[in-house]
Amino acid sequence: MSPSTPKTDNLKKPQAEAKSQDQKKLEPSSEDAAKVRAAKIAARKARAAALIAEANATSPRRITVVYGSILKKQKEVDAYTKGTVIQLDRQPVEAAEILVDGKLFARGKLSSQNGHASVQITEIVKK
Repeated sequence: MSPSTPKTDNLKKPQAEAKSQDQKKLEPSSEDAAKVRAAKIAARKARAAALIAEANATSPRRITVVYGSILKKQKEVDAYTKGTVIQLDRQPVEAAEILVDGKLFARGKLSSQNGHASVQITEIVKK
């Protein structure tokens, strides 16, 4: 080879180094990759929360109205017969409690509508 002929090995090395540097610029760093993974996880969690909220909004809820309660021993309960009067722990003018899935939601007064027992909400209990 003549001295004026460039060696191909010398030309390939700088090009190869340039390519590897370009690839490093294109490849995300471990910090960037972690941020991308975290963003994907957050997006999945948000989608899951939206699906759960939608399912909760459309699923039926058990509503229970409690006018009063009392604790009695089993022996006393066994002695109850037809016509037994059970005194509750509330005054007749007190509001009934409205439970949604067993949790206190509101209070209201008992009434009758179209021949059915009903309750009119007088207070929403804040969570």
